[in-house]
Amino acid sequence: MLSLFCILGCANLFSEPFLCCQLKDFIEDQSFICNLQSELNKLELYKKDNDLYKFRQSSDLKNIKSKPHIKALTTMLSTEVRLWLKDVTGIPLYDTIDLTCSKYKYTDVLLCHDDELEGRRIAFIMYLTPDEWSTENGGQLCLFNTDEHGQPKEIMKKLIPQRNSFVFFEVTPTSFHQVEEVLSKNKVRWSVAGWFHGPNIERPHPYIEPVKPLSTATDIQTEEVKKWLNVSYLDIESALKHIQSQFEEESEIQLENFFLDNKFEEISHALQSDSVVWTKRGPPNKRNLYVADEGNLPKVLQDCLHFMKSEFMFYLLEHMTGLNLTEKTQGSKPKKAKSDSQLDGDTKQNIGEPSCRAELRKWCHGSYTLAHDTDTEAHDYALDVSIFTHCNDWKECYGGFISYIANGEDEEVKSLFETKYLVGRTL
Repeated sequence: MLSLFCILGCANLFSEPFLCCQLKDFIEDQSFICNLQSELNKLELYKKDNDLYKFRQSSDLKNIKSKPHIKALTTMLSTEVRLWLKDVTGIPLYDTIDLTCSKYKYTDVLLCHDDELEGRRIAFIMYLTPDEWSTENGGQLCLFNTDEHGQPKEIMKKLIPQRNSFVFFEVTPTSFHQVEEVLSKNKVRWSVAGWFHGPNIERPHPYIEPVKPLSTATDIQTEEVKKWLNVSYLDIESALKHIQSQFEEESEIQLENFFLDNKFEEISHALQSDSVVWTKRGPPNKRNLYVADEGNLPKVLQDCLHFMKSEFMFYLLEHMTGLNLTEKTQGSKPKKAKSDSQLDGDTKQNIGEPSCRAELRKWCHGSYTLAHDTDTEAHDYALDVSIFTHCNDWKECYGGFISYIANGEDEEVKSLFETKYLVGRTL
């Protein structure tokens, strides 16, 4: 099945942004490839869907003994190919591999990551895509260069997933790559991929990003509040108690028409103004979005941020959630809010300065944020608040959801889709 002549004659070796090799015409026997794909088509595939990826994947192919072509491929990779890779790379490899089948359909994607996990030494992909696959179909393997901190910076190389090609590279702290979103509605990106394992090597400590400083709460006059807020949310006896009850049950709430219509329209219009300077923010293994320069915003957007960071807003959210947001709680879980009577007398002396982080974000096709182990902000207990604009008649198929993932888990706990609401959730 494996031809060394094909390997030596049809190899493309790339040195930038990191060493990567592409072998074309990997398996000579075309009937074997057809039979292999037929067996893969009959496997049960499991949905993989969170903030990092969306596609379908098989169980480990090593455990499938009843399919002769899958078994033969597994044997070939773990013997001839492994020994050849060990020889040409100089990397010591064990005789075991991880091996799965992946199926990417329209809009499926695998965002920027480095593949680092204990024991992984060489990553590989064998493509079983249709012969006519092109760049317009998406699904390319994208390779990133890195900055001075070892973080991914820009896509430097794209490889079309050519049928019967085999791509491999060493797993390192800087082997950042992604599977581009599949754009074809009628073609499927099939592949068999996995890792060759070997002795662990020492890795550098991950880079920790500087945390954006907290802002203290601002003062705001009652007259200004009335210019912004829907008055129904000032009814503590009925509306806010109902909101708090729902929040305490579900740990999240979506509030319709939070701002007055005229203010919401002003905000929406101002965000599309040419005077707003948007800066792309990365790195791609953590986020890919645009953030507004707060130093040069239209007045209505400055006023909106001032309102959202005001002490009034903290107390309003406190009544809505039952959390104590006006007491210093950084690094510890927010406490239940005190009642008005409890705030009398000496108790008020314990209230610290409310603080928050806020920014204006723009999301386009391809924008995202990712949960990551070095997110120092995520380790603090907090209330996450978002207000969406320009998303009337938003559909789930458009994406753009907020995904909440429990600590130590791979699958999401909750997804919240963009609506014309204020959305709040405890973290």
